[in-house]
Amino acid sequence: MVLEGAPGQGKSTLAQYLCQVHRSRILQEKGELASLPPEHRPYAIRLPFKVDLRDLARWFDKRNPFSPDDDNDEPAGWAPSLDAFLAAQVRYYSGGAEFAVADLHAVARR
Repeated sequence: MVLEGAPGQGKSTLAQYLCQVHRSRILQEKGELASLPPEHRPYAIRLPFKVDLRDLARWFDKRNPFSPDDDNDEPAGWAPSLDAFLAAQVRYYSGGAEFAVADLHAVARR
């Protein structure tokens, strides 16, 4: 899903809400799910990723969107794919845990 809108229209809020709903389902948080309106309870489990398109564009330019430095070094694990970007995003936000494209594919299959 791609969500577009002007600043302040609630894009980030909506994305965060959707991620939290699916997170609750994955973690089987029955209390959280019970508090949702029935039409917001997902039927299929989805693995939520919130991607800023600016970060993805930097990735495709072979720049590390997760680095505070604006260096020109190719990011570790770089490949011209969304899968490689998502694996790098997981590595970064997990604090540096090993996570490769193959791991992403294994999780998606489950």
